[in-house]
Amino acid sequence: MRRYISDNRPSFVSILETGTARGFSAICMAKALDDAGVNGHVITIDRLPHLNPIFWNCIDDLDGKKTRRELLEPWRSLCDRITFLQGDTLNQIRKVGLNRVNFAYLDAQHSREDVLNEFAFVKRLQFKGDIVFFDDVTREQFPGVCDAVDELEQREDYFVHRIRAGRGFAWAIRK
Repeated sequence: MRRYISDNRPSFVSILETGTARGFSAICMAKALDDAGVNGHVITIDRLPHLNPIFWNCIDDLDGKKTRRELLEPWRSLCDRITFLQGDTLNQIRKVGLNRVNFAYLDAQHSREDVLNEFAFVKRLQFKGDIVFFDDVTREQFPGVCDAVDELEQREDYFVHRIRAGRGFAWAIRK
């Protein structure tokens, strides 16, 4: 994302993330905006609640249930750049009213159909050079994500690049 910012020098960067989980990726993207000195905002969507105390499968669970807000308290200033939405991704993204998505991080539902539907939404709001990042591109664990990325590689409107290490990642750059 930092390279996107330095190459394109946008006055504002709109980021959409699906699959917030604990919120670490959203914090990293907000930090990248902050470090680059660029105006921008992250909208992140997940079925998990932001304000209800739950266990997060992390070291903080030793202190008991926490809200995501409490979990992210050490990065409070960065949270001002993030809007946390709860609900089904495909229902929520239609309500957001975005005019552009410079950068998308897709990591919610891992079925082929859901990934392609999220991508179709984002694609309508992207221009040349804009980026979609896919997490969990690992055939053994998430064949649906891999099938979706395979299909996108056959299209003419995005360059698709894969990183075949660890969990596997891919990113697509709008032509």
